[in-house]
Amino acid sequence: MKLIYFAVPFICLSLLIGCGGGGGDSGGDGGGGSAGVIPPKPTVSISKSSLTLNEGEQASVPVSYADLAEVSVSSSDDAAVVALEDGALIVTTSDVDRPVTLTLSVTATLNEREETDTLLLYIKNTSASDLISQVNNTLGDRDNLLHLADDHRLYEFFVDFAYLGGVITRPVRDRYLAQFNSRDTFTFVQLDHQLVALARTLDAYSRGQSSDTSLQAELEQTESNLRDHAAYGHDRFEEIRSFSEVLAPGFTAPDMAFDPESGLYSRFLSNDAFGGYQNGEYLFNEGFTGLSSLVRLSPTDPALCEGV
Repeated sequence: MKLIYFAVPFICLSLLIGCGGGGGDSGGDGGGGSAGVIPPKPTVSISKSSLTLNEGEQASVPVSYADLAEVSVSSSDDAAVVALEDGALIVTTSDVDRPVTLTLSVTATLNEREETDTLLLYIKNTSASDLISQVNNTLGDRDNLLHLADDHRLYEFFVDFAYLGGVITRPVRDRYLAQFNSRDTFTFVQLDHQLVALARTLDAYSRGQSSDTSLQAELEQTESNLRDHAAYGHDRFEEIRSFSEVLAPGFTAPDMAFDPESGLYSRFLSNDAFGGYQNGEYLFNEGFTGLSSLVRLSPTDPALCEGV
């Protein structure tokens, strides 16, 4: 009997320990299930990857993003002001002094997670379009300007005309023609170096590393060097004025200046004394019509008349 009384408390203690252990396992399984929930990820998408605008222009670009997300916009440069209105990115460009490339960003934030989409914006310096056109035309006509090709062609024609008319002999003709050699002048070297500087400044401007003010200054220096160089041609014309008077009475080889209509530096097209534009066509004044086949009217005009 004493043995039975001793066994009963032992069995009860074992059951209590077993029940406690089972309850702990059950509680652990419940906690593991709630830890697997992942918060939603924010989404944002700009309808374009790139955009080109003029300075002082505004555009609207659609943007989509996740509901309930906090959305912010930013610009990498103050040349553009951006705002988000009614699901669209409103872009307003400022006045610029060079081409500008910048990045616009839209960021969506939700549950402490971020997602960003970007748009590449290119702003054109449209206020400098005439300047860029003149610089390109100047560089494109580089060889003609350095060699004073238009002057040389007209000079040779006047000398040959005098020779064919019996005014001068062949040896005198040859001596006159040999005198025109603008390449052997110091002004040739100066203009050559300045045209290189102008090309470098244009390249820097195109990459947004130089302003239109700097480019304008380089162009003005180029024109100054060109006037100095063109004085050589003027002096050669003065030496044969008696020959030129036959075809162009009163011809005095005025200064060379840029003519926006043709895109050329010319002694004639930029001077009302010789003629003018009518309905987009250049017409020589009476007394100078003999020059019509000798003067270039555009950069693509060939030399219509050559020396004999």
